[in-house]
Amino acid sequence: MKTNLKYYFFILMLVFASCENREWDNPFDPDCPKELFTPANFTAKQEGNLVKLTWNQSNTNISGFVVEKSMDGSVWTSAATPGKNETTWNDNSIQAGKIHYYRVVAKAGQNSSNERTAEVTPVFAATITTSAVTSPTTNSATSGGNITTDGGAPVTARGVCWSTSQNPTTANSKTTDGTGTGSFTSNITGLTANTTYYVRAYATNSH
Repeated sequence: MKTNLKYYFFILMLVFASCENREWDNPFDPDCPKELFTPANFTAKQEGNLVKLTWNQSNTNISGFVVEKSMDGSVWTSAATPGKNETTWNDNSIQAGKIHYYRVVAKAGQNSSNERTAEVTPVFAATITTSAVTSPTTNSATSGGNITTDGGAPVTARGVCWSTSQNPTTANSKTTDGTGTGSFTSNITGLTANTTYYVRAYATNSH
């Protein structure tokens, strides 16, 4: 049987040429390993009333990113599609005391990188009002407050603080009147007669 060596050589050359044309380090090539364009150092951090997401991307040959968000860790929704040169995104829709889950992938055409995940539980300042000062004597008085929300974290200390200057803080004289939300009464002592004092209720959580 006569073998056509030229024919087999031509087939081998086609296969070799096909392999040579594959761009194994190009994210747009479906055979490019996902880890070559996967975002790195993905973090979620609360900053005031928002959560700031940040990540790094060393491979700039991509289309952009997709950021997804979940409030229960199972149902995910698309939150943002930052451009290829963006490596931050701010979530302005957050809830106190709930775990916020995030994930990000890089996109290159129809290709997606591996995902990176992060989570954060936002905490705000507790909501509190100060009770009117009552029962004044030459060196004492009564006040207190009412904590209506804990800001997403348990209130570990509460009371009132006072000073002869406006807007007193816990660095001034203070009482300690339990923990948790709700109303409380504070007994202010050690006052000086014929002196004006300013009183303000406080609540401490992990914010």
